Amino acid sequence: MVQFAEDMARPAERAGSAPCATTEALQSYGARKPYVVAERLEELRGPTDGMITLPPHLDWSGNASYDLGKPARLASMYRSVLNEAGSAEDLRSWLDARVLAHLWPSLWLPAALRRLWEDRFPELTALRPRVA
Repeated sequence: MVQFAEDMARPAERAGSAPCATTEALQSYGARKPYVVAERLEELRGPTDGMITLPPHLDWSGNASYDLGKPARLASMYRSVLNEAGSAEDLRSWLDARVLAHLWPSLWLPAALRRLWEDRFPELTALRPRVA
C-alpha cells in the first residue's frame, strides 16, 4: 500500500477540506514523498544472507551490491529499500520480517516513514528503546 507522508501531516484535508496551494508549495519533499508499507510483516521473505544487488530504482548510488553478512551493509540495504520501494513487491523481494525487526530500533529512517510503518505494525514501535 502506497501512503504519502503528507496524509499523516494534514488530517483536516483528509477530512474533506481542499488543500491550500500555498501550504502545499511550502511542504518539503519529505512531507510529500510516497512510501510503501507492507500489508503484513509475514509477507516479507527476502534474502537473509549472501551478496545481493538492488535494482537501480531502489539504489542508484553506484554501490548497489550488498554483502548481507556485514551488519552495516545490511542496515544500509534495508534503509534504501524502505525509503525507495515503489511497490509491495519491492518489499517482499528484498526485506525479511525477522531481519527488519532486528534492525528496526537502529535504522535511520525519515520520521514520516517510521510513523507509517509503526502505525501499521505496533510491534515495531515496541522494539524501539524507551526514552526516559
